[in-house]
Amino acid sequence: MKNTKTPFDLYQVITDKILEEIEKTGKLNWVKEWNTRKGGYPQNGITKRRYEGVNFFLLSMADYISPYWLTYKQVEQLGGNVKKGEKSTQIVFWKMNEYTTTNTATNQEESKKIPMLRYYNVFNADQCENITIKDDTTPEIEYTPKERIEQAEAICNAYQTTQGIQYEIQESARAYYQPQKDLIRMPLLDQFNSAESFYSTFFHEMGHSTGHATRLNRKEVTETIHFGSCDY
Repeated sequence: MKNTKTPFDLYQVITDKILEEIEKTGKLNWVKEWNTRKGGYPQNGITKRRYEGVNFFLLSMADYISPYWLTYKQVEQLGGNVKKGEKSTQIVFWKMNEYTTTNTATNQEESKKIPMLRYYNVFNADQCENITIKDDTTPEIEYTPKERIEQAEAICNAYQTTQGIQYEIQESARAYYQPQKDLIRMPLLDQFNSAESFYSTFFHEMGHSTGHATRLNRKEVTETIHFGSCDY
């Protein structure tokens, strides 16, 4: 009996992940207008080594406040555990392995370099319990208090009241609309560079929510639409 199982393609997994995140934002030139208190360069929670290359992008796209990441074993090493139901994020590791072989024609030793690619599953510190990670070299960002814009606030409140949509405003690394729960999640007002940026982002997510099945019932929201397709 032939093995029909599709081989694991790490390159495709990473490509699909990046395209998925591009599809969520809806544009390539998106600029993040807010900060995170614990935010910083993604780094390992034990070694404090910063992740670089594609790992930087993969971990920066994740919806967590903490910049610290750990393997399952490292979480256990710190005496903690991963919260029930949490899913890991894949990162990659590669290096050049050098081998020495003997050329049968010349009887001379020759060195060859072969790239080695592996993947690891890591968890953000926010996904873990009973661990303490302290890094005095990474100062916390102090948010500057912002004044609410009364007219913009009234629009948000009225939309929530009439449409029945739920808002979740809390310290967060991302702003997004979740059709399954009819929920808009927003970072705190003071996390944003300005009040105008906060409400602009809020209105953007409200715009996505108009496609919900109970409103305009747009298939771009109610169905799975692939990035780059005609419908997209």
